[in-house]
Amino acid sequence: SNCPSYLKQKKKKLRTLHKQEIINFVMANPSYLDFMPQEIQGRLNTTENLSIPQIQKMFIEDIYESLTPQEIEKITPATQKAESELYAIINKMGINITNPMNWVIIKSKNGYNWNTCYTQGRLIVLSQNRIDSDDNLARTLAHEMIHIYQRRYPKLFRQFYKDKMNFSDLKLNDKQLASIDELGIDNIYVENPDNCQMGLMVYKEKYLPITVILPNEKQPVNIVLELENDKVIWDKEKSHQMNANDRVRLDQPNEMFAYSVTKNII
Repeated sequence: SNCPSYLKQKKKKLRTLHKQEIINFVMANPSYLDFMPQEIQGRLNTTENLSIPQIQKMFIEDIYESLTPQEIEKITPATQKAESELYAIINKMGINITNPMNWVIIKSKNGYNWNTCYTQGRLIVLSQNRIDSDDNLARTLAHEMIHIYQRRYPKLFRQFYKDKMNFSDLKLNDKQLASIDELGIDNIYVENPDNCQMGLMVYKEKYLPITVILPNEKQPVNIVLELENDKVIWDKEKSHQMNANDRVRLDQPNEMFAYSVTKNII
């Protein structure tokens, strides 16, 4: 079999972060400095305008938590299954894995981060909700693992999206920028952490999928902006659910790729 020997070796235990490491992580990865107010309020499930120290305190004290020993026991086999399922896919991308990744996982308590799972740095954040109720943790973990690889090999993935998925780099001209301004996108835009700081990409040189929180809504949704030469159009009749589990909808390529390569894991 072409399964690498490291997958057959004594499996490494997945790691969680203990309290002090969570504190260090929150302080060392201040992605929240870039969040728009609407995103802070959505993720932290609050209507208040919080200061940076208050945001940090919430992540440390109220939101992030170590996995329990029981959760580690439950998640470990799913992690191993996800990793072996991904091996062929990653290999096909031209990524040669000689050493296994050390997966580090913490959880986000119910009611925060929209109960979504996501990655930050080399860390996977699972929602408590998902840990408790997901009957396919291997698929969820594989999806998030793909995001960790995308972070590690951004050039490779971007090239793949250009060559195989009809995406190109987003370059807006002044008129298009003014148009986005007029649409008020800045006031509703949400940064998907699993875009992995790769920068937004455009599908077929015309369609720009982005994630937003619509006014008076709590949950983020995906919308698609259409780029014309001198303006940007937002057809408000069409909204696209985020990370839908039924079919691939237009999204940023990181999400479409992660979804499509893991959707058949059972």
